[in-house]
This record gives sequence, C-alpha cells and structure tokens, in this order.
Amino acid sequence: MRGSIVKKGQRYYVVFPVGKKQKWERAPLNEKGRPTKKEAEKLLAQRMTELDSGSYREIKKVTFREFAEDWLRDYAGDTNHIKESTATRYVAVINAHHIPFFGDCYLADITPALVQEFITYMSKTPLKASTIQSHLAPLTKMMSHAVKWGFLRNSPMPMVERPKVRKQEVRFLSGVEVKLMLGHVPGEWYPFFLTAALTGMRLGELLAMRWQNMQWENCRYNVMERIYEGVFNTPKSDAFMRSVDLSPMVLESLRAHKAIQNETKLRQGPASEDNNLVFCRDSGTPIIDATKLRTLLVNALTDANCPIIRIHDLRHTYVALLIDQGASPKYIQGQIGHASIQMTFDTNGHLMPEAGQAVVERLDSQVFGTE
Repeated sequence: MRGSIVKKGQRYYVVFPVGKKQKWERAPLNEKGRPTKKEAEKLLAQRMTELDSGSYREIKKVTFREFAEDWLRDYAGDTNHIKESTATRYVAVINAHHIPFFGDCYLADITPALVQEFITYMSKTPLKASTIQSHLAPLTKMMSHAVKWGFLRNSPMPMVERPKVRKQEVRFLSGVEVKLMLGHVPGEWYPFFLTAALTGMRLGELLAMRWQNMQWENCRYNVMERIYEGVFNTPKSDAFMRSVDLSPMVLESLRAHKAIQNETKLRQGPASEDNNLVFCRDSGTPIIDATKLRTLLVNALTDANCPIIRIHDLRHTYVALLIDQGASPKYIQGQIGHASIQMTFDTNGHLMPEAGQAVVERLDSQVFGTE
C-alpha cells in the first residue's frame, strides 16, 4: 500500500503504512482555512517521501496545556536558557493568555489559522499591538522547541501575520529645555534626572547604578547590570554592558550626591539594606516602582512649560544632544548600548541632519577643485 486519501465529513485524511499499521493523519487546511484535497495530496506525497528516505518520525500526542507546563518547567525554569525576569514574564503571559485559549487543543492541531484567530481575539482587548507582538514571543519559542522535541513536524508561527506596530513618535528635549526641567526638579532628585538626561542610560540601568562601578579618574561609569521588577540581573546582551562617558557636570553632581549619602549614613546609622546603590530609598533598598519618578518629571516639565515626555525619552534627548555636538553614530551606539549601528539608525536616524545638496556639491570641489 502506497497510501490513500479519505474524506470524513468536511475534512481530508491521509492513510499510509507505518510498519504493520496504518497511520491516519488529518490534512491541514489551505491558506483560506478550508479543507481541500490538494492539501491532502501534498501531505501524502510528503509522508511517502519521508517513509522512503527513512526520515519519517511519529509525533507525540500532547495538549498545549501539558506541553506548556513541561516547557515552563524544563526550559523557562532553567536560568541557563533565559533570564529570570524573562522567565517570569513568560509564565505570566502563558498562564494568562495562551493556556486559556489553546489549553485543550492538541499541539499538532494548532494551525496558523488558529494562531491568527488568537491574535484577532487579543486585538479586541485593550492590549497594544506591541504588547501582543511580545506575547507571541514565548509562543514562537514553544513551537520551535515542540518541533525539536518531536511534538510537531512544523511550527505554525512562520506563517502567522503579526499585528502591525505603529512606530511611536520619538520625543526629546532641547538643551535649553533640559536646563529648564532640571531647574524644577526637587533638589534630592536633581542628580538622577541630570544623569538620565546626560548619559542616555535606561531606567533599569539608572536604578541599578552602584558606586563601585564608578570610574572617577576616567570620568566613566561601567554599566554592569539592570533592575527589572525588583530583581537585579545582567543586561540582555553584551552591548548593554558598556562604559559610559560622564560629563563634568554629571560627575560633580554625583560626587555631591555621594557626600550627602555618606553624611546621612553617619547621622542615621547604616541603612537596613545597603546595596551601595547610587539612587535608592532611604532604607538602602532599590526603587521598584518608578511612579514617583514619572510624576516628578511631569511636574517639573509642566512647571518649566516644556513638552511632556517620558523618562525613556530622556534617552532620546541624550542622543539628540550628542548629534548636535557632532558625535559619530558609532560613538552614540556605544554610549547608549545598542546591539548594532542599524538599531541606532532605526531608532534615532531621523534626528540626524540630512546632508542634502550641500554634500554632493562638495564632491565637485573635492574631485575637480571647483568652488
């Protein structure tokens, strides 16, 4: 027997010999989500080729819920594979969204059309397209591992159309506006906002700053870790771990800030938890909830009659200020910790001045000596 196609109800099945038994497998739907004989013929031809070449393998039958629980334990639960903060996020997303939707489906029955249905369902919630995109990340990893571990022949994820994310307008302050903003922040928080605006460090990196990572003589700070949901961890890539140049004003402000911290320790005694953090609570514990910082920034910008931006936009502000100073894109990439120069251009390229006609006119002068 070389195999056959059988129609049951509205679905097509392929029947082929595996050893002394006949194997039945339901044919996938076409791109429009409909069962067709053509798809069954393609599947049968593929299985026959696999049988002839000896590459055919049985697929283990398991529900999404069962596989998800095993995957979270064996992959996400191993910090050698992913960071603890990423694992925590994966657990939350899978339990809150994936298992309720796919839970009782057999893994092999999760088609691109079903994943597309999941995306449509999620798009009707208050979640942003970018958040839905991020929720697809653990699902994509799970399906990839399902193929490697013998639970799927092919992942449905490459054929899924992801929600389009509108590029958010990058907002930033001018140098004058930075000065005005800093003039309206409370004195004890001046060093934090000055450092944020003139280093381009991410919020998690700023809140994880430790005094031992300061290079006072070299006027630099070594970014070694970040804080996410109260947990310290190393940055996501080597590009995040970097040495950032500090301006004289930032150094002066941080020296004064450290002196005040030392005086407070002498007066009040050691903090209950001294992490040697640059920016922390009075108790020495890290700042987990940045709500107060966001409020302080909005209030300062309002009082200074400046555009309202996010703390993260101070990072874009730093890039814009560097561009105004003629810094090269490569230097900017290193300062802000982008993994590639392409990321720097994609994120901040519109801030860089257009060369325009003046450049090509200078080419004539360079080649022909014309004015």
